[in-house]
This record gives sequence, structure tokens and C-alpha cells, in this order.
Amino acid sequence: MASMLPRLLIVDDDNIQRMITVKVADAAGYETDGAASFEEALVLLRERAYDCLTLDIMLGKDTGIDILRVLKELRSRAHIILISGSHGDILMMAQNVGRLAHLNMGEPMSKPIDFEVLKQTLTALKLKRPGALPVHSAA
Repeated sequence: MASMLPRLLIVDDDNIQRMITVKVADAAGYETDGAASFEEALVLLRERAYDCLTLDIMLGKDTGIDILRVLKELRSRAHIILISGSHGDILMMAQNVGRLAHLNMGEPMSKPIDFEVLKQTLTALKLKRPGALPVHSAA
């Protein structure tokens, strides 16, 4: 039986950052896959659809912008959260590339990531997902 959890692809060449992001996403109720490189991300993006991506800008010899181009070709509707330790201008340039490609760009995040903010963002996105069940608080 297919999982009803939303799918998140975490693309980051920093193993520790990727592992922590997986734990945060799991806690927010996502089924996660991780990719350490452009090549790994490309394979996963061609195999399955994702509801959301966290995408590091600098990926060794490749960049997150290269992945944005692939997402455009695939006509992805995934929500994209750019994450970078690079200068803010680079992050905003990548954000603009995604918007010009008509991709579903979320608010970018700078490293070091505030993981509580990331968890809140992922939880909010999950609740906006088509078919999501409403959350009822206890009275």
C-alpha cells in the first residue's frame, strides 16, 4: 500500500545537515529521500514525484540552480525551499531563477538552519496539501 505521507527530497552535500533535516522532516510527518549530489537527485526526481524539496545551492561541482532547471523540465509542482550557507545575493539569485521558471518557490533559508522554523514550515506545507486532513485541537 502506498504511503499517505507527503514526500520530501532533501538535496544537500553536507551529510550531517542532510541527516538532521531528515530527522526534522520525519518529525513533521514526511516520507523522506536524501541526495548528496546533483546526480543522485536527478535519479530520484526521475523515479518519483515529490511534494516538497529542500535544496542546497552549492552541491560540489553542480548547483541547486542545475536542479531547478531539471524541475522545470519535469514540470514539477513541488514546493521548493532553497537552503544555503552562501552569500545572500546568491540565494536570492537562485530564488529568482526558480520564480522565473514558474516553480513553486518557498521562503529561502540561510545556514545555519533554524530547525524549529524548518519543522514549522514543513508542517504548515503538509496541512495545505490537497487531501490533507484538518487538524483539530483539543478543547
